[in-house]
Amino acid sequence: WLGSRSRLLESKWFLIQAGEEAQTPIAVRSVFQLGAPLPRLDAKYASNQLSDDDVEERDTEVMTWLLDAFGQEILDAGEDEGLEIFVGGESGTLDLQRGHANAVLVSDLRWLVASFAFVLLYLMWSTRSFWLSLFAMLMVFSCMFPSLFVYRFLFQQTYFGILQVLAIFILMGIGADNVFVVLDTHSQTVAQHPELTTFQERMSVTLRHAGKAALCTSATTFFAFMANALSSFPAIFTFGMWCATLVAVNFVLVCVYYVAVIAVYDAYFSKKKPCGCCPGGMSKKAVDDTAPGADDALSRGEKFFQDRFAPFIIKARIPLVVVFVALYVVFGYFALQMEPDPEPPNILPSDDPFGGYRTQLSGNFMGDDADLNKVKVQLVFGLDKDKPIDREGTDYSDPSDKGTIGWYNMSRLLRFNATDPEDGLNPEITEFQLFLANLCDDLQREQQARTALSIDQDVLGANPAIKCFMWSFKEWIVAQGRLAEFPFKTSRTFSSALQEFFDAPVSATERYSEQGASTNGQVWRSMLFRNAESTEDHQIIITIEAKLSASRGMPYQEGQALAERWDKWFEDYKADPAKGYPDTMKGTGVVLDGGFFHYYYLQGTLISECYSGIALSLFLAALVLLLATQNIIIASVATATITFIVASTIAFAYFLGWKLGILESVVFVMIIGLAVDYCVHLADAYIQCDKETREERVIFMLRRMGMSVMSGACTTIGSSFFLLFTTIRFFQKFSNTILWVICMSLFTALFFFSALMALVGPNGTTGDVPIMAYLAKLVSGKPKAASVTTAKDCEAAPPIDPQNVG
Repeated sequence: WLGSRSRLLESKWFLIQAGEEAQTPIAVRSVFQLGAPLPRLDAKYASNQLSDDDVEERDTEVMTWLLDAFGQEILDAGEDEGLEIFVGGESGTLDLQRGHANAVLVSDLRWLVASFAFVLLYLMWSTRSFWLSLFAMLMVFSCMFPSLFVYRFLFQQTYFGILQVLAIFILMGIGADNVFVVLDTHSQTVAQHPELTTFQERMSVTLRHAGKAALCTSATTFFAFMANALSSFPAIFTFGMWCATLVAVNFVLVCVYYVAVIAVYDAYFSKKKPCGCCPGGMSKKAVDDTAPGADDALSRGEKFFQDRFAPFIIKARIPLVVVFVALYVVFGYFALQMEPDPEPPNILPSDDPFGGYRTQLSGNFMGDDADLNKVKVQLVFGLDKDKPIDREGTDYSDPSDKGTIGWYNMSRLLRFNATDPEDGLNPEITEFQLFLANLCDDLQREQQARTALSIDQDVLGANPAIKCFMWSFKEWIVAQGRLAEFPFKTSRTFSSALQEFFDAPVSATERYSEQGASTNGQVWRSMLFRNAESTEDHQIIITIEAKLSASRGMPYQEGQALAERWDKWFEDYKADPAKGYPDTMKGTGVVLDGGFFHYYYLQGTLISECYSGIALSLFLAALVLLLATQNIIIASVATATITFIVASTIAFAYFLGWKLGILESVVFVMIIGLAVDYCVHLADAYIQCDKETREERVIFMLRRMGMSVMSGACTTIGSSFFLLFTTIRFFQKFSNTILWVICMSLFTALFFFSALMALVGPNGTTGDVPIMAYLAKLVSGKPKAASVTTAKDCEAAPPIDPQNVG
């Protein structure tokens, strides 16, 4: 369609020399202006016949052609010539970068298959059962359907973006972790309690321990994501709601659906020989109802944690704690150096041919149309000053639901409809024309105002810093010999003169250039906008634009201060009687910024919400830990461990050169839910042992849950590892963060948490806070019987040899 019927409207080449004496350019820029369709062709796509479906079909067709015409073939040709080529272009809703990103996103999602395959194979290796592994993965993905129902109808959310896709990788890790806890606890129950002869009895014991641990980890992860749900940013709070829903649904399915899967396995498959491709694992232990003793039923991994690892932790507990405290201080210092990201989020990496286009354009070409980093401010008339956009009742998570424009009635000043009656002389019309002309002159000439407002200096050969159509309009009036008519006395004569000016060809002396423009209307169409879809004359917007010397990469505090200076200056200027601002225009005149000032306030909000979200998540995690462990010492140690992981993760991001953006803000709050899992499992095992000394309980804790947390970490690491090979920056950052968090969580739980428990862990009932028993007493008037693990559960923990632990 476009390839055969397009026309080249204009082509331009620009180059930047390496130096004044250099002959070889370091950057060359080619601009192609394409127009389609040609006159009298493709009537289907004529602007007055387009439906919404036609627009979508047209845009898809054009985007496909553009990506093909300016895509891989050109890039390959440049590579053959030793050139690094970057491509970009946009028109209306078409954006080459966005179209390329959508194609890359589809390609990157193929790595989801690799993650799925890895987790499935690891489950098969660990369980020696294709049945248990396959249905574990099916359970993880089946969480999507009830979660979608809750997300859509309970939370009333419709947005589903890239961050929601990332949740699938988190879910695979969390779901597999809960599966390992249930399976390991069930296999240990079978081995240590041969007197339990029925599946119901064994699963009852299993769920009392594993269900509690899974509930605690799911609750902390749920609240961590819900802390994101309190954000004011749609992309963040919808992600928090979605992930929190997935975690809750996954817990329910583990306790209901997967228990049924284990029941079928126990009844029909447990006595059969495991598949040859899955050596090792829990199959033998899980079905060995006649195990002679708990110690004989231990796997090699459990024996390692009991006989080697636990004695090492107990012996080296003081040096380990000292090392981790020192690391705590170092990580905390660098975490506090984290700064907000001054750049808007870019979905593609900077070395991508499409993703790096804007950076290369701004870095090498300083023309007005190329300098994308310069802040531009628009003084706009025609919008309601108090509510320029009415977003009441809109869906903030829906990018297409932008609200309603708050028009200000401009019909007293401009009337373009020929059928409207002449309104007669109106002094406010002359006042407004003079006000606009003087406003432009003052912005251009008053050095004090230019300095305070950071207005850029004019550069020879480039467009002026002040973009004001009134200058060109007055020059056109002079050229027409009509200077005596200015300012025009009625709205009709003013509007008619403007229409004639817009239809006239561009003057050779025009100070402001626009690529491909042949008439004044094409040059200034963005400065005077009339809503063509409305028959009402008052829906008109007049704009004066100023390019600033300030870059969008300035610190957000400076950007906010600059925005406040502009707001104050403009309000004071309009209120000055000497400037002659018409009384009927008092309700309009706003400062807009094309998103620059908005992003400065966004950065400040991101920082405050990120750290408040972390604090809220830590508080909720500590509360859940206290309720789950009912021991103030264990809850405090676990909370300190989680804080260490959070500080290390933010410091890790700082070392990588990251800034605090939307994705980082999401992840930093989310990591608390991921960091708590392994500490909770170990803490629960510590509590379940009825031995008196902390050393014996640490040995039991590591023996019982060491392999479970290792297995859970392996699945999450494996599912996230493949994201390192993707192109989308969100995926890469997410993968780096999750890999670090999981590795640090595992390392910290096994070494720091275990060493702290061996050093200050409670002996006996020290530090117990029987919250649940107290609540039960308040409700029923009777104390609740404490549930403790029998001596048989801990009998596999051998007595402590003083010579081994020192």
